[in-house]
Amino acid sequence: MSTLDLDLDLVAQTLTAVLGVEVAIVGPQVASIFWLSHARSRRAAALAAFNSGPLRALLAALPDAARRSAWIDAARGADLDVMRDGLLDYLGSATGALRDAVAFVYRALGLTLIDLAALRALRASQRLIALRRLTLVASVEDAETVRAFLPRSWAEQVLVAQILARIGRAEDVAERLHAWALVTRLHEHAVKAVVGAMPLPEFARLMQSWFTFSSPEVRRDLLVQAAARAPHLAEAALNAARFDPSVEVRVGLCQALACLPRAEAAPQLVRLCHDAAWEVRAQATKSLGRIADVARLPELVRGLSDPSFWVRQNAAVALTRLGESGRAALEVVTELSDDRYALAAARAALAGLRLHTRAVATPRLG
Repeated sequence: MSTLDLDLDLVAQTLTAVLGVEVAIVGPQVASIFWLSHARSRRAAALAAFNSGPLRALLAALPDAARRSAWIDAARGADLDVMRDGLLDYLGSATGALRDAVAFVYRALGLTLIDLAALRALRASQRLIALRRLTLVASVEDAETVRAFLPRSWAEQVLVAQILARIGRAEDVAERLHAWALVTRLHEHAVKAVVGAMPLPEFARLMQSWFTFSSPEVRRDLLVQAAARAPHLAEAALNAARFDPSVEVRVGLCQALACLPRAEAAPQLVRLCHDAAWEVRAQATKSLGRIADVARLPELVRGLSDPSFWVRQNAAVALTRLGESGRAALEVVTELSDDRYALAAARAALAGLRLHTRAVATPRLG
């Protein structure tokens, strides 16, 4: 056998070995993907069958206690995983007495007890799944169990607070908010989720303790949520926030004012446009744009010359929200102003407005 034949034989053996290794590694992965895809398809089909059959029968049986009990008895032998998913999907969009009735069925099937027991799981994923379910199905009788649970992560803290906001007392929420350190703006969503789950009377009680929160970020977020949800609950906090030393709270005041009637909000926002902190001026300018009060056009034009880039940017965008009056004001600035910062902001806003107009006017293909 020649040297060339030996080299070719070695190459063939090497390629065969490499191919074998790749098959050994990739094969199980491909099989796993196919298995997961098949399992998801089967689960989706089972869920669709539950929604079109048993769930419809349950909704029809709910007004009659005897029929409801019969449905629960018949369902005990069914696939609890599919039933749980179907009921939770429905609970996620249901409201009022119908939602409460379906939650009662969920509890009667023993599913709530399973979720509560899962809070003792060692795996974080199991605890999080259980907590997410409990945000929909926990009731007042579960409050002590939830209070006793010790969260081990930020996500668990938020979910526990959200559950207690719905089934507990204002003091439960206040206790947790006092302990929270809101270090990024992303945490605003957590406060919104918790406050949004509170019944209005309990939220009113929480707002009575607004002054006791040492965290400016918590006071900011509560102020914004109160103004959006029930402005009368924010009245005392709004008055106090005007003089708050924290920039964050005054920024929150600007955001909250955008939720109020224009006649009430505009004069206060104009004052805040002259705040010493550029962050407050920027948010006040942005909120003026949101309420779209043409009478405040001169204040927005003045903002185009603010020392802060963000104030200038927000003033220019706010002017585009005032229709033809705002556009005309921007064009006057581009033609007559000798302030290069105001010119840059006005030109950028007009360019953006032209692009938007062109995009709206262009018909979509297909």
